[in-house]
Amino acid sequence: MFVDDYKAPVCLNKRTLQEAVRITRDIFGVQGIETPALDARLLVCMAGRASYKDLITSPVRQLSRQQAVLLESLTARRLAGEPVARLLGYKEFWGRNFYLGPDTLVPRPDSETLIEAALAHLSAKGSSTPPVILDLGVGSGCLLITLLAELPQAFGIGVDISMNTLLVACGNAVIHGVAERSLFLCGHYALALGGPFDMIIANPPYIERDQIPLLQKEVAVYEPSLALDGGQDGLDEIRRIVPQIHGVLEEKGCFLLEIGSGQSERTAALLRAAGFFIDPSSDFFSDLGMHIRVIRVLN
Repeated sequence: MFVDDYKAPVCLNKRTLQEAVRITRDIFGVQGIETPALDARLLVCMAGRASYKDLITSPVRQLSRQQAVLLESLTARRLAGEPVARLLGYKEFWGRNFYLGPDTLVPRPDSETLIEAALAHLSAKGSSTPPVILDLGVGSGCLLITLLAELPQAFGIGVDISMNTLLVACGNAVIHGVAERSLFLCGHYALALGGPFDMIIANPPYIERDQIPLLQKEVAVYEPSLALDGGQDGLDEIRRIVPQIHGVLEEKGCFLLEIGSGQSERTAALLRAAGFFIDPSSDFFSDLGMHIRVIRVLN
């Protein structure tokens, strides 16, 4: 449970890094934060301009007054429900940090299921030519950029309807050294593209509209609604994407689609109605919670 009106006590001035972590961790623990120790370390490092190594090698280094005030502010915002990733401005995904913007979702571990499926498919395919990958609704770029970083010869195009989001993705591409092998375009999925692409990936909005207010406050309040809202049944954006795939997917190409929990059968039915073959034994991929998270389509 988050405490919206919590005000951190002014008690961190001249505290050591070690003390600041302990105090912040204890506050988070008492107030029901899910990962109090991790959140405390991350926020102390941010406020104190310290690395995780500093916490170990220089634990008695003191916070300045300004750093203490910043940490108190961050603590209050975290207790009000603001996600740590929003406070930091970045989120780790597949071992890399991706910077965020107001219009980008915070990358989630569930989406790493798509990366695993994509890499496994490309490895099994064993093509001698570098793959060309299309990411529909690129967001922060975490999916496309991760694949390009893992596949040094690959080229990718990321499409998004938001120019602000595309700027974030471009910046992340530069940071992770794949800018020369990526292109970011403003548009509505694949409508203006010709292809063909060896692989198409998509993580569209798939939350049922009336379920959004019931989500954790970290998601319902602090994530962009446009990136969450999948319509009344959660499948509106998937319905828009699926008809576009035939025209841009390479023969024998692969389409990987992230979906919400409990949507596998309905999404598979949409794909079959569009002329795609789906084999649940090989084309469904589950996340760590054992929910079917990704569906694969082979052209």
